Amino acid sequence: MRDSVSSRRKITLLASKGHYAQAQEADEARQRRIEEERRRRQQELKVQQEIEWKAFQDARECCRKDTRLCAAMEEIRLKEALHSRYSELCRAHEEEMQAYSARVEAEEAHRSVTLAPAYMETQAKASRLAAAGRYAEAARLKAMTSYLEGDAHNAAEENKRQLVEGKLREKQKELEKRSLASYRNVLVAQLWAQQGLSEKKRAVEANWQHKASEMAVSHYNQRRALHLPLLDTRGCSKTEQLRVSRGTQLKQKVNGDHYYVPSLCNLYGGLLERE
Repeated sequence: MRDSVSSRRKITLLASKGHYAQAQEADEARQRRIEEERRRRQQELKVQQEIEWKAFQDARECCRKDTRLCAAMEEIRLKEALHSRYSELCRAHEEEMQAYSARVEAEEAHRSVTLAPAYMETQAKASRLAAAGRYAEAARLKAMTSYLEGDAHNAAEENKRQLVEGKLREKQKELEKRSLASYRNVLVAQLWAQQGLSEKKRAVEANWQHKASEMAVSHYNQRRALHLPLLDTRGCSKTEQLRVSRGTQLKQKVNGDHYYVPSLCNLYGGLLERE
């Protein structure tokens, strides 16, 4: 900047003294130096910006890998938690079914067998015949009552069995409905969790795109300033300087230093906060 001002003053002085040819030569030499400096700066800027974009892409790819890994780990954790809860419910249903079955069978086992009135009448008649000495007839009636008693017990046991099976079937249907509802809830919870992870991934990608756009605009302004001296002399704000070197900053945050290993799942949280 000082050389440029000094050169202009020298050219102006030569022209004021009437040395126009020398002034022209000095001005042309000045323009050549300016062009050479601009080209040098342009090449230097190109290299710097390529380095920044390479660093940005490396940081983004590293963060994407970590994000995918974290998402996969979180999905596995959620699935394990949900299916563990579902397994606990299934075990609880099995225990409930076993307890219910034992209770129903115990209730039916204590239920007494009600014999028909004809059985009691036949048994009383057999006793009267035996008392009267009519033993043959009493024996026939006793055999009949034994048959009726056995038949009554068999019918009662069959009835109990059917009652128990009917109650157990109804209970099993109830538990199956509850298990199905629980499994449906597990699937819905998985879908919601996957949707949440997808939304988080899209948000991270949107932030990366936002940062890339900011850096692209800042790099464009840098290149444009080479052709607009007034812009170049004004410098740029601290925010603009940060955006220009965004790639290096992000790569340093992703890689950490020699003594610090960054957490996989915490890298992209604070890394992409909007300014």
